[in-house]
Amino acid sequence: MTQILLLSTWLLASSASALSLESALFNSGTGQNTTRRGDDISIREAELNLRRGNFAATARICRAILKSNPQQADALLMLGKASFSAAEKLVGAPAAIQAYAEAERSFLKFLRVAPDRSETRILQSLAICASRRDAHSVALHRARKAVEMEPSNPLALRVLGESARALGLDEEALDSFQKAHNIRPGDIDVVHLLALALQKMERPAAARQLLETTIAGLPPRSPGTVQLSLVLFKVHLNTNHPQLAQTVLEQAALIAPDHLALNVEMCANLYRLGDHSRARIYADKARTQSGQTRISRTIIARVLGQIHAHQGNHAEAIVELKRAISTQPDDLASLQSLAGSLRRSGEEQEAR
Repeated sequence: MTQILLLSTWLLASSASALSLESALFNSGTGQNTTRRGDDISIREAELNLRRGNFAATARICRAILKSNPQQADALLMLGKASFSAAEKLVGAPAAIQAYAEAERSFLKFLRVAPDRSETRILQSLAICASRRDAHSVALHRARKAVEMEPSNPLALRVLGESARALGLDEEALDSFQKAHNIRPGDIDVVHLLALALQKMERPAAARQLLETTIAGLPPRSPGTVQLSLVLFKVHLNTNHPQLAQTVLEQAALIAPDHLALNVEMCANLYRLGDHSRARIYADKARTQSGQTRISRTIIARVLGQIHAHQGNHAEAIVELKRAISTQPDDLASLQSLAGSLRRSGEEQEAR
């Protein structure tokens, strides 16, 4: 599950109604000077590029306008939208940090220039910008203001929930996700977040019911089934039901046999259940897949190392377990398994 909240519908559907009255009526602008008319034409061009998803062109036009007219509200608004949308697409890349920063600066300046044009979606975007630079208290303040402005906005409630969760405010997070779910029960991402919040508050039965009910109502072979099944798997696992957890994974694998996270969880749970031959098949398969994370690499190497150890192949086990530890040095299971294989290989000193 992605914790990224795209406000793309709003950001890309910018229309004349989103612009200032003066700009929206520029064709009737009797008495406007040439610079103003030029800005209006450029704003329209920026708007067209934004709606086409050409964020770089939008930003370039808006920056040019702002160079000569730093208080141009429409240019500030569209620069914020373009930068935010670009950042969400670039998430994880170094350029995303700069894009979020430009979006945040632009939106804040827009609100100073045109405070009467504030709206919940701008505050939501500002909250997300703050969270991306780990300013979670700032994000929470902005998200609360977004919800105050529009209490029944499910996106605002979701942003508030994520901001609260980042600060360990679990009750506020749960309440926000529950309200968002009540308003938009078909939103799979919100169901995901609500289930995680219920689990965090030690309410696994409620999380399980929510997930099972939602999955049952999804169309056959829905990607949402896979997303929610991974959460349901964890719920069963955390309540000490690994066989039920495995059943959930097997059903999801019928829909997405090449899903990396599914294959990683499959290899770990099959090992947990003692089915080492199938665990190795899934571990080998997962290792060849793209999109690896530090956690997935650690789990794959650990499972392969533990399988080698069970088979008495301690030299191979040591290689894999050291690989797991190099990826995640604090992985206790890998450290314990490595110590055992080292001792069985006569490396008592290193095992200590």
